[in-house]
Amino acid sequence: MKALNKTIASILTFAALFASAQLAFAQMATTEIRFSEAEGPAVKNVMNPIPTNYAEIASKIVYPRELRETQIEGKVIVEITVNEKGQAAQYKVVHSPDQLLSSACLEHVDELTFEPALLAGKATSKVVYVPFRFRLTGE
Repeated sequence: MKALNKTIASILTFAALFASAQLAFAQMATTEIRFSEAEGPAVKNVMNPIPTNYAEIASKIVYPRELRETQIEGKVIVEITVNEKGQAAQYKVVHSPDQLLSSACLEHVDELTFEPALLAGKATSKVVYVPFRFRLTGE
């Protein structure tokens, strides 16, 4: 029963974290989502890609059952090339505490949609770095 309560608490905490993600996205965008430094210095009249369904997709990502006993937590960072249509054209994990967490993210990252980057009012491709947090709570 204690294990069931712990599992339920973990699931509820995970769901609550991502339910509030969309509300906090404006703040997270400035502190967490980064843009490729390889693209050079800031250019005037550029609008970066904005995820439109982050909370929905993040809520689909399930903490791998195999990791519950090991208590592995952390942040997976996915590098995504967003095309001019606002789609995740290419993506790869650039940081992860565990391969199973990476796999959990990669199962759904292609479902992310974005408002595309704009350069002088025209849609363009751009690289973004999107974090997904995994945290267990409750003892």
